[in-house]
Amino acid sequence: MKSGRESPCIFRGNTVNYTIRNVSEKGIIMSERYEKLYALPGALNFPGAPVQITAGVLMLDHETGECLVQLKLRNLSGRCITSASVTILPESGEAVQLEYGAMQVENGESFGNNTAAVLPELATPVFTAQIDRVTFADGMAWENTGEQRQAEADAQSTLPDDRRTLAVKKLREKQAKTEKRKQSAKKAGKVALIVVCAVLVLGAAGFAVKQYGIPAYQNMRAYQAAEALLDDGALEAAENAFLALGDYRDSASRALDCRYAMAERLLEQGEYGAAISVWEALGDYSDSAERVEQALTAWKDADYQAALQRMQAGDWLGAAVDFDALGDYRDAAQQSTECIRLQNEHDYAAAKKLLDNGSFEEAMTAFQKLGDYADAREQSRISAYQEGCRNMEAGQFDTAAQYFRLAESYSDAQEKLLECTYQFGCESLEDNSLEQAIEAFTTCGDYEKAPEKLKEAKLGYVKANLDPKNETSCKYIRELVAEKYAGAQKVYEELFAWKVEIISFNNDIYSETPSLTTLNKYTYMCVHFRISGGDGGSTDIRTTITMPGGGVQNIPFRDVQAGESYCAYAYFLNPGRAPSGTLTFRAYINGKLVATDSVPAR
Repeated sequence: MKSGRESPCIFRGNTVNYTIRNVSEKGIIMSERYEKLYALPGALNFPGAPVQITAGVLMLDHETGECLVQLKLRNLSGRCITSASVTILPESGEAVQLEYGAMQVENGESFGNNTAAVLPELATPVFTAQIDRVTFADGMAWENTGEQRQAEADAQSTLPDDRRTLAVKKLREKQAKTEKRKQSAKKAGKVALIVVCAVLVLGAAGFAVKQYGIPAYQNMRAYQAAEALLDDGALEAAENAFLALGDYRDSASRALDCRYAMAERLLEQGEYGAAISVWEALGDYSDSAERVEQALTAWKDADYQAALQRMQAGDWLGAAVDFDALGDYRDAAQQSTECIRLQNEHDYAAAKKLLDNGSFEEAMTAFQKLGDYADAREQSRISAYQEGCRNMEAGQFDTAAQYFRLAESYSDAQEKLLECTYQFGCESLEDNSLEQAIEAFTTCGDYEKAPEKLKEAKLGYVKANLDPKNETSCKYIRELVAEKYAGAQKVYEELFAWKVEIISFNNDIYSETPSLTTLNKYTYMCVHFRISGGDGGSTDIRTTITMPGGGVQNIPFRDVQAGESYCAYAYFLNPGRAPSGTLTFRAYINGKLVATDSVPAR
């Protein structure tokens, strides 16, 4: 906390005013005046809440008969807290709201332990509490929406039934005596009461000073309170109380006793790792080192017994994992092996049942999982063969072929695989699924009519993909032409036919762009074109340009190659006298017109 002290809490009820009493930063120091009636059994954690209630105590003031409650809270948020609202919930009676304000509580710091509040008359000394609202220094706030109402720790009474009954009885008696004393005091008069109280206070103070001195007296009472906490099993609170006493008497040793007892409790609860951590931290205190070894053995034995129980319950794989984790402890390795054997034996029987019942696919998968156990691999091949036969009879040739592959060398699986592959190829060819057909017939080799059907499928593919840029089409058609397959040559010529593409008309010999809509007759009139087609090599092209007025220019091109661009051009010797009109370009390959176009020239 940034400030030296908290500001007092404000307690609000429906119609009751509650008194706040300042106490020390260590909390209320138990004396003969104050008697603890009840303490929260542990920290109260609320899901999602930024604050934890780490401790709480209800005390009886023997002088006034009043009941006081005190809470200790801790900031878990990672942010600075400026205020908080808490509700005290008695086992019976009216709930009371507590407001903590004007604070600067940083992450991990505690607050609330320097104040106590007077509560109204209670039927029982048992209570719990809940966090309602927390405000942060940045102006943000957390609100309890109701989802966090239930704390993770149940606030049941830490007192046995007989002591609980006695506490209730004592509470009633003290409250009755106090009320009677108040009435008597009124009759005696205020002055007499003040005198009596002063004498009593001075006498008590003098006795304390005479016998012990005030600090020594306070330490004695705090030591006794710490011992009481230890006796009640409030180990963490007791440890903190002894540590707060510093070097008073054997407080340091008693704090270690509390820590040791915590480890014992953790061990009893089966929290072996936590118990070992505590004893290891204690170092050479008492027999902590021995207790570590004992706890490790107890831990392994507990895990061993748990693994045995899983094994007996039929969870062999889980038990095998647990035994493996135990390493060389006892016969864990042998037990793990036995678990695997039992699991395999069970799984084999289940797979065999599937096979016998005609669930061939499921049986195959089950046997595959068994690996090299017994004859599982052979049984897997048998299951695959049976499933393949079932699909073959149903005309599902592709699926059947997959299972016959898995059947490997069992029976006539390979012959059936070939037949199913061939039939699937025929179906694919008929459905025009040409790539599937080609793959199937290629696999079949010389089986039945597979070679001829393969050629048919390849030619069909080329026809469907008549593009010289398609490498597969080019490969197939060359193969078919070489084999002189019927119709291949015609398709070849179509695929590799020479073509001329007119790119642009312009007045620039060296540039293909831009294409003009009208040419200037006073300069070069150009036609740019590109060659495509052919299966490599070259060809000759004859081009003509028909000039405005009717004159024809013949422009031949020798050994042109696919992918190359060329330019044909013409011009007038005397353009001023030449007529305007239309310029027409024509291209011929082997005497066949393959491209033509016209453009105005002026």
